Amino acid sequence: MSLLIKGDEIDQLANEAKKLLGAESKADAVRSALKSVIDSRKKSIPLADRVRPLQEQYLRILASKDADNFDMKDYMNEEEKI
Repeated sequence: MSLLIKGDEIDQLANEAKKLLGAESKADAVRSALKSVIDSRKKSIPLADRVRPLQEQYLRILASKDADNFDMKDYMNEEEKI
């Protein structure tokens, strides 16, 4: 689905972005600017919050194992498959 945004300010911003980024079109400039903002925001998420899903996955995997018969080699081989 296409995005259509009208407005003088939007047009001015798109033109400025096009010039600053050396983009071929306003659409390319807007695409690049949006990607940049999204990447920047993702990187601003605290490390603890970014790592939490991995920690939870690790804990789920460990919880599913029999602690007395845990084999690290088997576990690492399973992780390589993921």
